[in-house]
Amino acid sequence: MDYSANAKRYRDQAEELRAKSDLMKDPETSAQYGRMAEAYDKLADGQDDLARNMRVKKNGP
Repeated sequence: MDYSANAKRYRDQAEELRAKSDLMKDPETSAQYGRMAEAYDKLADGQDDLARNMRVKKNGP
């Protein structure tokens, strides 16, 4: 599994959600898009952690 690619995909999705959030006229809808973007950023961070851990495990400490 390519965790780095997953992280990039999640960050791209977060960026797209933030762009949509900026277009929303309803403040609550805009906030919901913002929260979804934050969730995707957290998913990306998790994938980055997995990628880092796999590199350490593969290459040793």
